[in-house]
Amino acid sequence: MTVNVNYDIDLNLPAEDYIKEIITKILPNGPKLIMSALSKVDSINKDNLSLSAQVRRGELNYALGYLEALGFVGTIKQGKAVLCTLTPLGKKVYDKFAQDFEISEEE
Repeated sequence: MTVNVNYDIDLNLPAEDYIKEIITKILPNGPKLIMSALSKVDSINKDNLSLSAQVRRGELNYALGYLEALGFVGTIKQGKAVLCTLTPLGKKVYDKFAQDFEISEEE
């Protein structure tokens, strides 16, 4: 997974524009696939999320780290299981920018 380390964002942008810039220009494909998969369920364990999002299990925790840091994804303990879910912010962001989470064939 490659991250553009030279990318700069204008912090004077409105929050909506700032979030769109993060989604379209900074987030790798893994987190985008995870957001799409989580948008279809209330909560899901990591093994099923990996299958649903088509993200390798080894890459999943790394990708979830991006989304948790942004406040888009959270975890819930249910017994021994840890479930992933979109936060209220994550749901709003996905609803607003769903098309920006889609992965094109070239990517």
